[in-house]
Amino acid sequence: MPYGYSSTFRGFPGGVSTRPEIMQMLAEDVLTDLAACGIAHFVFVDSHGGNDAPLERAARATQERLGIAVGHF
Repeated sequence: MPYGYSSTFRGFPGGVSTRPEIMQMLAEDVLTDLAACGIAHFVFVDSHGGNDAPLERAARATQERLGIAVGHF
């Protein structure tokens, strides 16, 4: 996803950040739709520390709700 939670860069011209809850909801929506296609194992590969908490919450919530395997690193 080209956007994520990065409040650090909001003060810089052109810096774009979602709210953490938007990042989490977007990740949950993507997982939910892919799970509906029969995919049951996912891994988030995150290269930005600001997304860690929202993606971890999304992984846990979706895993519990849908019974799928979701990893995050």
